[in-house]
Amino acid sequence: MDKNQILQSEWLDILFDGKNKQYGAYELRKTYNDRLKKAMLGALSIAALFVTVVLMAKSQKTLPTVLSVIDISLEKLKKTNQSLN
Repeated sequence: MDKNQILQSEWLDILFDGKNKQYGAYELRKTYNDRLKKAMLGALSIAALFVTVVLMAKSQKTLPTVLSVIDISLEKLKKTNQSLN
């Protein structure tokens, strides 16, 4: 490589100068930033989805149903039926 080319080349081209770029390591290092961005975006999306689902599940909890018990005895019913007749 010329001195002028070294100043204008990317550091990756300098690192792989004279080496086999077809091997695969060159391409992996070249696309590392893009793959890292995609992985981080995917992880953040999954985390945001999980938090959203948990918050929605908590907000949709129903209040407990309050049951009121009325104590009715058979004697009171007999007296009520007799007074109606």
